[in-house]
Amino acid sequence: APPGVRDRRLAPTAESFDGGRPGPRVTGPRLPTSWWHAWVDDLEGSRRQLPGCLRVVVVGGEAARASVWRAWSRLAGDVRWINSYGPSEATVVVSTFEPPSGYRPSSHWMPLGRPISNTTLTVVDPADQPLPPRLVGELVIEGDAVALGYLGADSHAFAVDKVTGRRRYRTGDLARRLPSGDIEF
Repeated sequence: APPGVRDRRLAPTAESFDGGRPGPRVTGPRLPTSWWHAWVDDLEGSRRQLPGCLRVVVVGGEAARASVWRAWSRLAGDVRWINSYGPSEATVVVSTFEPPSGYRPSSHWMPLGRPISNTTLTVVDPADQPLPPRLVGELVIEGDAVALGYLGADSHAFAVDKVTGRRRYRTGDLARRLPSGDIEF
């Protein structure tokens, strides 16, 4: 079985998407990043082809390794790839990154990208002050994508910005803003 998949019967295959039969097929799955990592490793090691029905693959849930994306870009042809980020305290996706043509990763991880509409992502220091690009700090989500809080619990992670009046969530995730404006773990 590929790394991260304990049982080969659970390994992703073309049949995982189209059932090996005619009819409706999955053209744009949203996959856990670890599952995608295992799938790409398996595709590369087995020389299997991607299902012809795929048009886009969206991954998320943890950091995507740049080395796996490089392998994917060699295998995937015209299949679009989008990295997404969003903790459960916000919408499922608060940022996305789709590598442009000719993209070359600058680190071991793929960027989380830029925020969705009506949402901002800020990297802050311990005093809650925004940091300049390249410096690592805590990622804060602000805007319509942030949940109201935990049911029946008070949490310091949720707040309302005193200046903008928008909901904020301190993720606890360490990140940095790249010079391009994209966020990276």
